[in-house]
Amino acid sequence: MLIPRKHYTSCDDLPLYNWIKLITSDDLKYLWSERKKAWHKEADLKPIWESIFEEYTTLTNDKSSNHVLSMVRNIAVINNKLEIIQACVNLLSTAADLDAMSPTIQALKDFGFRFKYTPETLHEDLKRTVSSAKTLIIQRSQLEKEYQNFADKNEKATEKDYYNMFTQLSRFLHSEIDIRKTTVMSYISYVEQYNNSLKDGK
Repeated sequence: MLIPRKHYTSCDDLPLYNWIKLITSDDLKYLWSERKKAWHKEADLKPIWESIFEEYTTLTNDKSSNHVLSMVRNIAVINNKLEIIQACVNLLSTAADLDAMSPTIQALKDFGFRFKYTPETLHEDLKRTVSSAKTLIIQRSQLEKEYQNFADKNEKATEKDYYNMFTQLSRFLHSEIDIRKTTVMSYISYVEQYNNSLKDGK
C-alpha cells in the first residue's frame, strides 16, 4: 500500500536552507522532508508551496510579494473560469436534451452570461457566450503583462544575497545561523529583531 511521502507544510517546519533553494531555483523538490521510497505516494507540491509562500508574505508583511501573489492568484482564477466556460459551451453544443443540462446552463449564468440557452436561441447564445468570455482573456493578458513587467524590474534574490544577510544576522545574534536547522519562522523573527534594532539605533 502506498503511503504519503512526508513534506514540509509551513514556515514553522521548513528549514531555511530549503527555503533559499525554493526561492532561488523554483525547484519544488526541496519541499520533501524525506527521501523517495518505492512505497511513497507523492503529493501535488504546487499548492503546498503557494500556501507556505503566502504564509511568509503575511508574516513579513511583504507588500511586494503580496502583490505578486495576488497577480498569480488572479491569473489562476481567470484560467479556471475560462476552462469551465469552455467545457460548458462544449457540452451544450453537443447536447441532445437541454432539459438535462440545467446545471451547465446555470453555471454559465452564474458567471454572468444571462442568455436564454433555449433550443431556439442556443446557437447564437453560445456564440455570444464565447464572444463575451474574451473580456476574461483580455484581463488575463493584462495581468500576465503586469506580472512580467514586475518580474523584469525586480531581480530575484540570489543565494549570495541570503548569505550576506545571514552574516549580518549572525553578528547581531552573536551566534552562527545553521540554515539546515533554523526554520523560516525563526529567520523571520531574527530579521524582525534585527530591523527593530536598526530603528532603535542599537
